[in-house]
Amino acid sequence: MSTKIFQIAAISGNTNSFGLRGVVIVARDGLAFEIGVSTGSHNPKLECGMHVKLDTVPPDEIIGDAVACFDWVTLRVADTGEHITCEIPRALPECPKHVVKSSWTKPRI
Repeated sequence: MSTKIFQIAAISGNTNSFGLRGVVIVARDGLAFEIGVSTGSHNPKLECGMHVKLDTVPPDEIIGDAVACFDWVTLRVADTGEHITCEIPRALPECPKHVVKSSWTKPRI
């Protein structure tokens, strides 16, 4: 595993029946995941554009839209190190380079 910085690209306005909010994160190289983030008070407030760190799995361990070796992940806020507990990560198709370039801001770390 390696640690990679992602930017929060989207946060759902509602939650699923388990109280998880859908969050899409995208790395500068286009690697993207959708994750379910607990809305409990133990997690810091998330905002689009925020940078987070994720221990990523090698691409050959990503099977279809499921990540083979974990079913929950812990993100860390890039500039504070606060933990964000997440579940059900799902690999997304690679984000187009022009979208990554136009949406990424300079990392704040």
